[in-house]
Amino acid sequence: MLLGLDTLGEKTLNRIAELALSSQLDHVDDLTVQVKTNVDLIAQGRLESMLIDGKGLVMQQDLRMQHMIIRIGQVAVNPMAALMGNIQLTHPTQGSAHITLTASDLTQAFNSTILNAQMQGVMIEEDGQEVVLDVQSVSCQLCATGDLMIQATVCLRHQATVQHVEFYATPQIVDQGRRVQLDHVRYTQGQDLPPAITQALIERAAQVLDLKNFEMDGIHLNLETLTVTAETLTLEAIAHVIRFPKL
Repeated sequence: MLLGLDTLGEKTLNRIAELALSSQLDHVDDLTVQVKTNVDLIAQGRLESMLIDGKGLVMQQDLRMQHMIIRIGQVAVNPMAALMGNIQLTHPTQGSAHITLTASDLTQAFNSTILNAQMQGVMIEEDGQEVVLDVQSVSCQLCATGDLMIQATVCLRHQATVQHVEFYATPQIVDQGRRVQLDHVRYTQGQDLPPAITQALIERAAQVLDLKNFEMDGIHLNLETLTVTAETLTLEAIAHVIRFPKL
């Protein structure tokens, strides 16, 4: 059935877009899509703009985003599909993405089933000998200085003892905006442990902050800025939209 009224057209496109995006997520607290268009623009194969606003979005590896906003300007679409309520891009487009994470979000990701499994039986080298370690728990804190503090409880199997590690590190954008790595590591506890333990934690942190974890089908991100405060880690990125997620 063709969409007869402008408001009905926008509402229908919004609802279908919300359902399509929700299908890409493990969980969402709140998600709204606001498509600005009218029947005349749709007939020309154009949407004036699109706003995606989501709160409490849980992505891959149990990575939760406190808030994500994606703003897209003019979008070229298949007019017949749009008139039927489906968004099919005829040309790639781009917009901006604003992503906010909390310390709780990062801690949850570190202790997720998938990532936690990768932190068991980690092989490191100590004094020329292979050593196996298990990371039992990890917690993160965000600092007003722009740093990330990581605390971990580590079991070295050959000693059958539990050790505690705490260090500060500075998140930096690398690989032309494709990922984040932790630099300038400063220990406050666990300095005597093998450096490979810290390196293993840093590598897992890089996995948590890998942009692929924030992307949905057809939407790719390139980081521009990263800001850490005592409350949030905020990522500003360019959103490259190749296609819109299908329902």
